[in-house]
Amino acid sequence: MKTDTIIIDGYNLIKLNLQHFPENLSLEQQREHLLRLLHSSSLSRNHRILVVFDGSQPVLPGNRFRYRGIQVLFSGSGKTADDRIRQYILNSPQPESIEVVTSDREIQHTARNLGCQIISSSDFWKQLTRSAEPEKHSREVGESDRELSDREVKEWLNLFQQRGADDED
Repeated sequence: MKTDTIIIDGYNLIKLNLQHFPENLSLEQQREHLLRLLHSSSLSRNHRILVVFDGSQPVLPGNRFRYRGIQVLFSGSGKTADDRIRQYILNSPQPESIEVVTSDREIQHTARNLGCQIISSSDFWKQLTRSAEPEKHSREVGESDRELSDREVKEWLNLFQQRGADDED
């Protein structure tokens, strides 16, 4: 069966390919670099992609969001990315249409037993970098590329609210 969905064990993919990332990136910037690379690849146009990260993202309700069409899920407290990947596969009506990207042997074994296709993080990385459009992801994550912190968002909102009040006078 054709693969419709690619589920990626996000930190596993990052950790095993960290030497290919720009130096000195924070964990948040590493995640963004990965998402940007996924977005610029032909994989994101031909498949539904779900990237699962361990932990919580406190600014996101439900620990879920979309990045340029790529679904991103944080496992939340008390759960692991492996737990969420397993849950997604178990809830799928067609697990054979899912490709799981991880080098974690336990989740590979589980996913294979549930009917999924498996690709190691290193093999997927090679596939990903071949299919990415270099001009879309070659730029390092810089000051202008990062998302605003909660504090910065509040400062901007306050600034614009003040400006709007001044304009009404």
